[in-house]
Amino acid sequence: MRVLIVIALLLGLAHASQSVEVVDACGNKDFVDTHNPPETPKEKAEREKWMGRVVFSRVRIVGAQLPISVLTQIREELRNHKYRGIYSRGEIQERALDQFQTLGYFKVRITPEFKLISGSKCFHRASVRFHVEQGIQYRLGKIDFTKSIFPPEELRKLFPMEDGKIFDTSKVRAGLENLRRKYDNNGYINFVAVPDVRIREEEKVVDLNIDLDAGTQFHVRQLGVAGLTDERFQQFYAVFPLKEGSVFDSEAFEHFFHEHPEFVPRNFTIETDTITKQDPTTSTVDLRIDLSGYHIKWPDMN
Repeated sequence: MRVLIVIALLLGLAHASQSVEVVDACGNKDFVDTHNPPETPKEKAEREKWMGRVVFSRVRIVGAQLPISVLTQIREELRNHKYRGIYSRGEIQERALDQFQTLGYFKVRITPEFKLISGSKCFHRASVRFHVEQGIQYRLGKIDFTKSIFPPEELRKLFPMEDGKIFDTSKVRAGLENLRRKYDNNGYINFVAVPDVRIREEEKVVDLNIDLDAGTQFHVRQLGVAGLTDERFQQFYAVFPLKEGSVFDSEAFEHFFHEHPEFVPRNFTIETDTITKQDPTTSTVDLRIDLSGYHIKWPDMN
């Protein structure tokens, strides 16, 4: 059996559809999918009924064949998370699925029953009853890589899961993140990894094949720094790791400002005071760094 993984639990693709940010009557930010038709009066009433903070004070799991200590831990994990609005129902169900999938029950099925217990307009206590079809516990068969520019054995070490051990989706996610960081740190900033699962039911194992698209390697073309004197800039430039022509490494870029606070003004943030502009046609990156403390706008970056 061959299954293509496209679920958010493995790829982190939640909220991939086009959406707009709105603020509800409780002051909470939410996202509305603009591709869906307008909600019906019934849907609106249901959404408003769940508006605000939601605390799942009662979580029951029915049908699971796990030790009581494990089920207790799962319930605690689900209860302790912070939930808001009607989407809390889908979120706690996804989290419940994830709890079982990290234990190797990759094809688990969970049917929820929700009920509001008490509360007010912007705060609710709720209960949820999960009916679980646990299914088979799978182990990892092997991990293969397609179109890798690095030695496969080097990439395999990025996944903290040994062959023959429980197939843990959280460790798959960790491995995919490690892959992204490795390629990103080597200039492949548009790297994409698509995992493909093959289940061997008779052996109760899962083989994972990861298709890798490295894209082109990006180098630094220009570096612009504001807020330093000529002498101070020379000191900055001597230790800055991403000089013109070097392979772009976003992790090294971010770490630099933590490792060299002597150059950074008190109100500096990477999000507001740096710009990384890609040029796909030349596979280059232009960097702009504002160390003035005044959050300037770069005229050549508009």
